[in-house]
Amino acid sequence: MRALILRSIILIILIIISEKNISFCQWIIQQSNTTEDLRDVYFTDAKHGWAVGGNETIIATMDGGENWIVQRTLAIVDSLSRGATLSRVKFVNNEVGYAVGEGGTILATKDGGSTWTKQESGISYIIKGVSFISPDKGWVSGSDYIYGEKSIAILLHTTDGGSTWERFYEVPISAPFLPNFFNDVIFTDRFNGWAFETYYMDNFNSTYVHKTIDGGKNWEKVGETSGPINRVEMASIDSIWASGIASVYISFDGGVKWNILGGYIAFGGVKDVEPINGKCAYFVANTGTYTRICLTEDGGDSYNIILENITLEKQNPYIWALSAVGKELLWAVGDSGLVMKHEGIISSIEENVDLRSPEDFSLSQNYPNPFNSTTVIPFSVAKESKIKIIVYNVKGEEIIILEDSYYMPGSYKVYWDGKDKCNRLVSTGIYFYKLLLDNNDYICKKMIYIK
Repeated sequence: MRALILRSIILIILIIISEKNISFCQWIIQQSNTTEDLRDVYFTDAKHGWAVGGNETIIATMDGGENWIVQRTLAIVDSLSRGATLSRVKFVNNEVGYAVGEGGTILATKDGGSTWTKQESGISYIIKGVSFISPDKGWVSGSDYIYGEKSIAILLHTTDGGSTWERFYEVPISAPFLPNFFNDVIFTDRFNGWAFETYYMDNFNSTYVHKTIDGGKNWEKVGETSGPINRVEMASIDSIWASGIASVYISFDGGVKWNILGGYIAFGGVKDVEPINGKCAYFVANTGTYTRICLTEDGGDSYNIILENITLEKQNPYIWALSAVGKELLWAVGDSGLVMKHEGIISSIEENVDLRSPEDFSLSQNYPNPFNSTTVIPFSVAKESKIKIIVYNVKGEEIIILEDSYYMPGSYKVYWDGKDKCNRLVSTGIYFYKLLLDNNDYICKKMIYIK
């Protein structure tokens, strides 16, 4: 106990006086340059990441967290003038991203976050989820709440990058003082989508799973959890993971039936879950006495604690969100600007390594991602070059060569339909695509295929 207290005191001192990132076991505590509570984090690859939180704060890194810059935060005049809390952030690629939160707030960027534009959502209560299948086409979920009268769980939809949002699907509840939410939304393509509805928020209310297979023209309730959920992540069409008020929920049949991982493990809330594949996922659990990051590798039959009770500016600060690139590269964010990175080997493929000046060539994030039919891989070259684009699995085995030819300066796209070099569909999972030059310089990024 004395050793734990001493280590905590040392950590506090180091955080206050240091301008560099701090190592903690297998974790690195990174300098976020904000003291706002951070509610979500999203990395498109091993270098590019964004985190959002209180007072419409957005921070970003382009080097894996070695440096975080504040892209947006509102000036605080007094305690009544604070901006909305942003609760979710998602990027379609390294340039196009969206952040959502309280007050119906939707913020969008087309330049990696150098500029953020507030979009008109038409609702005033809260937006809690966001899903995009291309830079222009996406959905957000939340609640339009008239206090004391009625609440409407609502989805909004855009086809023009958020220049306009339309009310897409609504589920009202007439009971007064009971807000009704779509806590999250997931679309894998323009036809198949899931929305997750919870009214009120305590340990006893169910979440209802709504599904569409025709782009939202018709919805059907296909499943129900035994408790309310916070966020949902999809590892495959059949494998869906959800963080809840007190548990991790897992469905292996597309949202119809749900299992609970380890019973009720955190009455302070399982704030986020980050699946790596159908059986492996990280999750963060908070109670009044501990904060934990855990890992399950067997579909929830068991789990291991990989971090517990880190003490910073406040005792046992809540960790709110996770973002993983592969199994062993993980970021966590939380109270008082907390940003932590778990170091490890991603796989036998080294991801996103730039060995030349970025002006010579570039490789963008594929979209949609995840995908289950065809995905687009954009790239560009600044001078005539021989370009090879190769897809690998997580073991480093070559799946297919998508391109192997000379290109003149310009921007291009290649497509992958999820098939290997023998024209067979690959399995659901994480894959890497590498842009390789004839001098062996390359860039590599991650994508997720859902069969």
